[in-house]
Amino acid sequence: MNTKESIHAYHRSRVDAQIGGAIAFILLLLVLAFLVGDKFQPFQQGVDAWSSTLLVWQSDSNAWIPARTARLSEWGSSMERPLIWKEIHPRSYSVVVFIGSLVAAFFLYTCAHRQATLMLSVYGENEENHPYDRPWKEIRVTFWALFIVLLGVLFLFMM
Repeated sequence: MNTKESIHAYHRSRVDAQIGGAIAFILLLLVLAFLVGDKFQPFQQGVDAWSSTLLVWQSDSNAWIPARTARLSEWGSSMERPLIWKEIHPRSYSVVVFIGSLVAAFFLYTCAHRQATLMLSVYGENEENHPYDRPWKEIRVTFWALFIVLLGVLFLFMM
């Protein structure tokens, strides 16, 4: 293997690694969505922007309502209905997770673009023995598809 082939193979492996990293990042967010997604509900009515909110299950309306608006005396006096509650994070945490995920995805996209440019610049267009390589347009489509999947996972995470 000559120098050009090894440089090309190195940059191609970096592009593949960034695609794999983007897939791993999306899978990590998907696992987190199923494990702790119920604590991130920024669209829940009554959620505070800067502090955690305690929600209480109200069986009459089959919904979670903020504890500060619920009449807790009804649950304290009745032993038939146990008090079911959960605490959710403030909206600011959800905004940080959402924007941080988008920044991480853009960072991976930018790194892959740089590596693909370096990979494609090793050989000239008219040079012989040019190995197979994917042009940036094909690699970009892969990242855009992964970006759409990431948005779906973030939507699942926040609901």
